[in-house]
Amino acid sequence: MPFQVLLLILPNKYIVIPDFLDNGFLPEGIYETTFEEIKERLGFSNRRNRLLIGMKELMDVCKQLRCNVFYLDGSFVSEKLRPSDYDACWDTTSIHRELVLKAASESILAALEEEYGGEIYYARDKSFRNPSITILEDFQLCKENPAIKKGILKINL
Repeated sequence: MPFQVLLLILPNKYIVIPDFLDNGFLPEGIYETTFEEIKERLGFSNRRNRLLIGMKELMDVCKQLRCNVFYLDGSFVSEKLRPSDYDACWDTTSIHRELVLKAASESILAALEEEYGGEIYYARDKSFRNPSITILEDFQLCKENPAIKKGILKINL
């Protein structure tokens, strides 16, 4: 008899964000999730909940500008109890990429950390630390030791 697996998905209860590793980061990979799942899984302190408010506002701005892919990184995507902020980068699947880039560069890139609680960049721009890779690729490397790869979150807006 073949082995069968039953996957039970309960509304708003299925979390695709994996557990943190011993190093405090997610396992290597890009994990597609929702804001609701992020709130449920990573909103485990008052500081994190305050950051989530600004993050949601920033996601709403991105969505209005047709920047419909939002990647989340930084100490917020770790087991750190009081992250100082979050790092995000955005992309678009729009066929009018150049128009979206222009609108976003005039709006999102001017967004201040004080306003939204985090920093945001265009995912395809070159990394500040290593210009041979993109910001999205850089997000998947541990800042203290770039040889260590870590997981990040992807939200389709």
